Amino acid sequence: MVEVCGEFLFVYTLNRFWIKSQIFLKSNIPFRSQISVNTVSFILVLCYLIAIVDHGTFSEKFLLSIISALLFAITEEYLFRGIILGSFLRQFNFSVFTSVIFCSLLFGMTHLMNLTYQSLTLTVGQILSATALGIIFCVKGSLKM
Repeated sequence: MVEVCGEFLFVYTLNRFWIKSQIFLKSNIPFRSQISVNTVSFILVLCYLIAIVDHGTFSEKFLLSIISALLFAITEEYLFRGIILGSFLRQFNFSVFTSVIFCSLLFGMTHLMNLTYQSLTLTVGQILSATALGIIFCVKGSLKM
């Protein structure tokens, strides 16, 4: 958890003082529309949380998993859909399609570091699913811009 906090602070500082990409923390999309768009993401997070509950009871693992999942999500969203996607669209004038593909591929490739503790097959599956989710998240993000 300390690592994720450090990563977020690093990315935030890098953006604030060097990249200077504008980040939109509040959406113009009505709350009901956000709920309908994020239903799949919410179900996936809920399944993850249910999977980590120890024998059907709440435990310290549950709270720690919620906190770390939120920290990872905030850091990844800020970096990939905030800074990188925003930079591709605004500063480099890439098309939306090109920006979404590059940003999603970068997001997927960051999961290569999982090879340090798991098999190649599982890592490739994570890369493919992270790239697909990256496309979904980028499309949602680019529609707001």
